[in-house]
Amino acid sequence: VQGRMAAVEFKKLEPLNEAARQKKTIRSQIVGGNLKVIESHVGTPDTLKLAHRMVMFEEIGERGYRVDRMLFHLEQARAFKSCQAVLFGTFTSSEEPGQAPSTVPWVLEQWAQKQSFPVLR
Repeated sequence: VQGRMAAVEFKKLEPLNEAARQKKTIRSQIVGGNLKVIESHVGTPDTLKLAHRMVMFEEIGERGYRVDRMLFHLEQARAFKSCQAVLFGTFTSSEEPGQAPSTVPWVLEQWAQKQSFPVLR
């Protein structure tokens, strides 16, 4: 949904790190969208402001190592400084060559463990 809504309630989210397991309720403005698009705007006038917000990411067709690289770039750009939480939505069509299972879930879990803010799926 693009635009503004008065409130959205997410239920049955899976916590991916200790900060998420400890936090029962997060009240925040939500921003986000496609991970690659958001990451590619870093350093431009269109950089999405993530501070004091919950950030939601989704992605189509990116393999695990690319997702890892995009999250690392956002981290290095200090994009997550003061963010309230990160919520990972659907990451589809991310299989490895030869139809091997996607490594994206593992990448997201490993990244989440290093963060001090709540990370959920």
